[in-house]
Amino acid sequence: METLKIKKKIVELICEYSANAHPNEFGAMLREIDGIVEDLLFYPKSMSGRGHILIYDWEIPIGLDYDGTVHSHPSQSNLPSKADIEFFAKHKRRHIIICYPYAPKNMAAYDNKGNRIRLEIV
Repeated sequence: METLKIKKKIVELICEYSANAHPNEFGAMLREIDGIVEDLLFYPKSMSGRGHILIYDWEIPIGLDYDGTVHSHPSQSNLPSKADIEFFAKHKRRHIIICYPYAPKNMAAYDNKGNRIRLEIV
């Protein structure tokens, strides 16, 4: 099974940003260094609401190096919606969804087709 490795400090930031955005969604891009997610990149001019985050693809700088995305669900489900799966297919290869109450145990990772993959905190 494919594994997405992520630094503990990034997990903590995702939890914090998600809680601060609640009841709206939070979203960001993931950057890997040597196969481990070590950085969050924020979308320019994004807007979030209770059941969505609007991202303007044309605002993402050309050539920006990112490896996947993360977003929160204000509900208690970290399963991807149909819209999430469509988004995954357009935005790199690996993605994280975190759901309320925004703790590491409420995170799940997916490939760009919406299949669950292993998430390893390092």
